[in-house]
Amino acid sequence: MPGVELHARNAAAMWESIASACGEVIARTRDVSVTVPSPYHSLRAILLRWPQDPEAVARTVTGLVLARDVPRRTVEDAFGVLPMEAYGFVARDPMAVMVRDPGPVPGERPEGVEVVRVTDPDQLAVTERVIVDGFPQTHLQPWAPGRSLPLQVLDLPGWTVWLARRDGQPAGGGYVYDDTAVGGAYWIATLPEHRGKGVARALVRTMLENMPDRPMTLTSTAAGEPLYRSLGFGEVSRSWWWNPA
Repeated sequence: MPGVELHARNAAAMWESIASACGEVIARTRDVSVTVPSPYHSLRAILLRWPQDPEAVARTVTGLVLARDVPRRTVEDAFGVLPMEAYGFVARDPMAVMVRDPGPVPGERPEGVEVVRVTDPDQLAVTERVIVDGFPQTHLQPWAPGRSLPLQVLDLPGWTVWLARRDGQPAGGGYVYDDTAVGGAYWIATLPEHRGKGVARALVRTMLENMPDRPMTLTSTAAGEPLYRSLGFGEVSRSWWWNPA
């Protein structure tokens, strides 16, 4: 399966897992997954494969997305083929979809950074706040517990949440969703006062070392690409994220 399709299917499965516990799976077809993961997350339509008829899929997606009266709606097209502008959507700057094959992780582990697996509600709340304020997720500020990372993720299959501490202080966070074919890394964030100290590198190294036999995929902003390339990730496509105008 091509890397971009692995990525899209992992992202869809991750959001569907939250939706099954906290929201609603609106539609799942061969071409698209549409979910409202929770009251605090954007309605999300994800293209799952290269469509035979992009125009028809764009029409279908538009109908599904606009039918719901929710404050935030996003269409993810990692294949870059849906003509969503014709249906009144506007695009953000495209982001790199990156995939890394299994293998040794290059470089050294940064000193002074400890990365731990999150196992209880208190740790989850700390990690969630780091992600909301570090990425940042501005629509969830000021932070309140359980909106970005609902408590249910501690028990959902496939989820591993990671917290990074630098000199004993919460500094970074992120999570991996394992769909048994690939691991997807999401919302890797560092608080501003800890940036440039190896926190994100330590997080991603730990994620990779704990999934040595699976490919890993992620979507990267331009700022994150150099780090991910240095750890062995390569770009497989550019993902277009669309919102209603």
